[in-house]
Amino acid sequence: MGRKDWKMGKNTILQRLERLRRWMGERGVSACVVPQADPHLGEYVDAHWQIRAWFSGFTGSAGTLVVTRSRAALWTDSRYFLQAEKQLQGSSIVLMREGIDTSWQDWLAGHGKVAADARLFSCARWRELKRKLPLYDEASFEELWEDRPAQTCAPAFVLAPALCGEEASAKLQRLRDAVNLKAEKYLLLSSLDAIGWLLNIRGNDLKYSPLLRCYLLVGASDGVLFAGKGALDERVSDYLASLGLDVCDYERLRERLQSLLPDSLSADFAETPAAVAEWTVVTQVTDPVPQWKARKNPAEQAALREAMLQDGVMWVRFLRRFSERNRGERPMRESDVSALLTRLKSERPGYRGESFETIAAAGDHGAVVHYAVTPETDRVIGDSGLLLIDTGTQYDGATTDMTRTLACGALTDTERRDCTLVMKAHIALATAVFPQGMTGAALDGIARRPLWDAGLDYGHGTGHGVGAMLHVHEDPVRVSWRSQCRFMPGMVTSDEPGLYREGRHGVRLENMLVADVDRETEFGCFLQFNV
Repeated sequence: MGRKDWKMGKNTILQRLERLRRWMGERGVSACVVPQADPHLGEYVDAHWQIRAWFSGFTGSAGTLVVTRSRAALWTDSRYFLQAEKQLQGSSIVLMREGIDTSWQDWLAGHGKVAADARLFSCARWRELKRKLPLYDEASFEELWEDRPAQTCAPAFVLAPALCGEEASAKLQRLRDAVNLKAEKYLLLSSLDAIGWLLNIRGNDLKYSPLLRCYLLVGASDGVLFAGKGALDERVSDYLASLGLDVCDYERLRERLQSLLPDSLSADFAETPAAVAEWTVVTQVTDPVPQWKARKNPAEQAALREAMLQDGVMWVRFLRRFSERNRGERPMRESDVSALLTRLKSERPGYRGESFETIAAAGDHGAVVHYAVTPETDRVIGDSGLLLIDTGTQYDGATTDMTRTLACGALTDTERRDCTLVMKAHIALATAVFPQGMTGAALDGIARRPLWDAGLDYGHGTGHGVGAMLHVHEDPVRVSWRSQCRFMPGMVTSDEPGLYREGRHGVRLENMLVADVDRETEFGCFLQFNV
């Protein structure tokens, strides 16, 4: 379900909220909590799980809706403040700014029964919330959303060995050793990108991430992949069998878990939906896969550099077309920018699709950090001011994310100064040399220094991890004042400082960087970033 599907009158949102409140009243529920999530707890969710957008009209990729008998509010981060402000107008839903306003947990303090869907929270988060709130797993909303889209189920495929750098059998053995799996003991993996990386398989169940919707149960010498009917053809099934893995229907996960011996199931509580712990007894372990896949091996780095080369060719061709934009009969609009970028990418070898919805934001639209063009906002690209373009691609074996801010013609002194300062911040991180194990928080300060010196700042992080033909935003790598990720060789991060002036313009520049060894001295190992 795309953005246009949420185009609706505010009365529709008011009606849905009223229907939800009647449902709450019938069950003695004081409040409902609706996050943006699916049972795999990833960033991008398909139409079936766009519950928060359906009830609120807000389409950003992050945010939580809370509805009580008399009030409703939506919490989101600084990337979406302006977008949420516009999309919530007339809906009766109040915008709450994360990190600035009261948290939704405190906002609900003193309320009675609070309903939520335990599939949409991690075990760790659910337990934390239950210590603060009378939280109950009673909000699947199946009867409220009558025309709810079905979950997607697209064919999976095996990634070419040359793109992976390590056989799945070796990865599985590493995992078994790391979590000390023995006879009749099992580890459940729920994270789609972790499973995709571990098994060297990909799929098409999510719009922007080439992943298969599945769960993986790993035993000491066996395992089971739970996937939708029709997702695994004979070739993929044979491949999984060669790894000692059986195949089971996605909907039978609960039944299979409850058939295991007592105290035999373990999972990482930060990644596993809380519903699993409601079904059976689960022991907490730490999943090592996120740390492993964060450090790209030589094959993955080679695939990334090839992908960056293809994106580079695309950008050169785009810039030529952009420079000629005023020669045609029809002026170029923001939507034309997105369409042209997609077409040029699709002509490149190894193209697999977009890694997120392209941002093409002219003038003051650039100040909306995650702006998305609509028919109502689609603007002609003029011959002055700035155009911010943030776009990413999925290629064979690699994922990209790049941002450029272009001068459309004459610029003001402020626009030129802002572009210069953001470029200085970008260069500061790209050229940094730092001790191995330095945190993302320390690196974030290095990048922001040129802007801080001028009394300027931006609300989002400076960088995020990027997957190897997985999610464009990959944990645990972060360059942010909150990040405690310790940088090691092979880690990939974006480098994207920005500056946003509401009602005027926005500036952001972004490349992808790979951490590599710079030198060894008597003071330890020092790293640098390579493009």
